[in-house]
Amino acid sequence: MKHEALTHQIIGLAMKVHSTLGMGFQEVIYQRCLKIEFDKDEVPYVLRVRRWEHVAWIFLSIGKLWWR
Repeated sequence: MKHEALTHQIIGLAMKVHSTLGMGFQEVIYQRCLKIEFDKDEVPYVLRVRRWEHVAWIFLSIGKLWWR
């Protein structure tokens, strides 16, 4: 597989975060911890865009979203 090593690394880091924290936290806590682990291991990632205006602008800027 083309991305097998990266996939294995990401799953390993996610399991590390979950086993360290356990269950019961809000999703944002796991995301922040996973971001820290990605930074430590230099895993490339993109933060999730939360605001619709930014998403719409991004799609409009590349011509993938059409308004009615």
